[in-house]
Order: sequence, then structure tokens, then C-alpha cells
Amino acid sequence: MGDNKHIVLTSHPPRGAAKPPGVAWGAPTAKERGPVVGSLKNPHQRNVIGVHSGAYGLYRALAVAAGASQEWQRNVTDALERLRTTWDDHIAKTEADGGFFTQILRDEPRLDAAVKRLRLEHDELSTRTEKLLARCQESTLDADEVEVLRAEVLELLGKAARHRQHGSDLIYEAYQVDVSVGD
Repeated sequence: MGDNKHIVLTSHPPRGAAKPPGVAWGAPTAKERGPVVGSLKNPHQRNVIGVHSGAYGLYRALAVAAGASQEWQRNVTDALERLRTTWDDHIAKTEADGGFFTQILRDEPRLDAAVKRLRLEHDELSTRTEKLLARCQESTLDADEVEVLRAEVLELLGKAARHRQHGSDLIYEAYQVDVSVGD
């Protein structure tokens, strides 16, 4: 496998790196594109956006006792807003002209169906997030509504985790599997 058939994923950028390395998503090779850094410990060094931090913040907001339901609801609303912002950034970076999906399809056109599935997941997750956020912003929820909302948000987080796995599968298929005919 040549140098142009991989994506560097790392949570540990080089020591002393003050700025994140640039990414040229439309570059014809991985070497020209540059490394992809998704650091959780050093957000100032990150040059890609994932949904981990937004999802984790939402999970934490849900885990708190809902005894003071207005405060719980406010915390969940804030976490859903952060998730929506992170999600919108993720979609913009992956679906933009010259973005991640463009690169995948240029390198491996056979993965068109997988990219389409991820785009559909983007739409579904965005719609679900918006609906849940609207419910949180409507009025104060009673105890039964809190439990229903909790279950629906946990379902959303599960779908987001599966989406993240589908994205990892796509990267693996594009850059780690040799599907050419051998001897």
C-alpha cells in the first residue's frame, strides 16, 4: 500500500506543537493533505471536529438527578445546544466540497453507498437533536416527561455512537483494505 492510501488519525500531536497542523481535504494524496488530529486533551491542537465532547456533555447532563427538574432541564437544553453546534460543525467538515466525503469518494468510488448512509445518518441525527431541543425549550417537564426525554436522548446518543463506528468503518474500508486482484 502506497503513502497516498491512508489517513493519519492521532490523539497525540507532536510535542511542542503550538498550532494544529493544516488539513487540505481536497489534496490528491494523504501526504499532501496532512495529519488529522482529534485531540481531546488539547483542543487547541485539534484540526478536526468530532461529536465526542458534545455527546459526553449531554450524557453527563442526563445522569444528574432530575429532582430539581427546571435546573435539570436547563442543563440538558444547554448540552443539546452544544451537541447541535458540534454536530453542525462535523457535518460541515465532512460534507463540504473538498471535504472528507469528497476525498473518500475520489480515492474509493466503490464506497458511495457507505457515504450516502452516513449522510442519511447526519440528517436523521440532526432532525432528532432539533426535536429534542424543541421539547426541552417548550415548557417545564413533569417527572414522566423527564423519563421519556431521558430515554429518547439516550437513544440519540446510541445512534450517534453507531454513526461514529460507521465513519470508522468507512475510513478502514477506504484506506486499510486491499480489494485489488492478486496473483
